[in-house]
Amino acid sequence: MAVSTPQPGRLVADAAADVAAILDRLGVDEFVTAGWSGGGPHALACAALLPVRCLAAASVAGIAPSDSPGLDWLAGMGPENIEEFEAALAGEADLTRLLDAAAGPMRDLGAAEVAAGLGELVSEADKAVITGDFADYLAASFSGGAEHGHRRLAG
Repeated sequence: MAVSTPQPGRLVADAAADVAAILDRLGVDEFVTAGWSGGGPHALACAALLPVRCLAAASVAGIAPSDSPGLDWLAGMGPENIEEFEAALAGEADLTRLLDAAAGPMRDLGAAEVAAGLGELVSEADKAVITGDFADYLAASFSGGAEHGHRRLAG
């Protein structure tokens, strides 16, 4: 498996150049994109910066810029998000410790445990529909992401 290289100082907008490079390598001219949570701004950056290639973009439970005027940025967020954002503000070492500790349980999360594993990040109505193929997909995504992230942190 290929492992990405950390890019200190990276901006959300930098995702568009990365996506364009991947599309070029694959020989793909057009695409659609969706981002969930912190991935939402990345999907929107691709739509804004690759308007000819990106046919559609969706942001699902995406976040706004934390410095948006008049916005109580943490309002309505689950405690897990608040803990992660506070660790990020404290510095890379604190964030790395938090994410490394969270990676273990995520690696072993099965489809039956996905909804409970999301804690207070999603509503009870959302948890009720995390079943079947969707739960299988989420479990595989979380497991793969946690494993990949752990190897990057350890390596």
